Amino acid sequence: MEDFLKFVVRGTWGGFTFALIWLIVFYGPRGPLFFLDLTFLICYAIPGAIVGLVVWWLAGRLAKPIIWARRAMIGTTITAMIILGLNFYQLISELNRIEYVHVNVFGVVDSVLWALGYGGLAGLACPSSRNDAMIKTEPLTYRQRVDMYAAAEVEAAGNRAESSRRKAGAE
Repeated sequence: MEDFLKFVVRGTWGGFTFALIWLIVFYGPRGPLFFLDLTFLICYAIPGAIVGLVVWWLAGRLAKPIIWARRAMIGTTITAMIILGLNFYQLISELNRIEYVHVNVFGVVDSVLWALGYGGLAGLACPSSRNDAMIKTEPLTYRQRVDMYAAAEVEAAGNRAESSRRKAGAE
C-alpha cells in the first residue's frame, strides 16, 4: 500500500508541477494564485493520479525497473488518451451544432503540449520500480528447477504410498 501511495502521489505532484509552470509562464508569478481552487486541484490531480496508478501497475508486472524515457512515454500516452476522451465527449455533446464545430489548430498544438508536459512530468515523477518481495524474485536456474521437480516427485510418491496404505487399511 505504501508503494501504491508513493506512485500515485508522485504522479499527482508531477502533474501539478507542469500546471504551475504553465500558469507562471503565461500569467506571471502571481497568476497561479488565481487558479488554485478545488476545481483546479481536482482537474490536475486526477490525470496525474491515473498516470501514477498505471506506472505502479506496470512496475509490478515488469521484473526490471522502468527507465525514465518509458515512464515519460507512459505518462504522455495516458494523458493524451484522457485529453482525446474529453475532446471526444465535447464533440459528441455538441453534435446538434455540428455546423459550428471547427478544428482549432492551436487547440491541437495545445493538447499535444499538455500531453507531453503534463503526462511526461507525471510519469517522470513516479518511481522506477516497486519494493514488493514477490515481484523482485530472480528467475530460477535450470538446476534449481530440476531440484524443485525432484522434490515434488518425492513428495508425490510419498503421498501416493500413504494413500494406498489408507485404502488397504480401510478394506
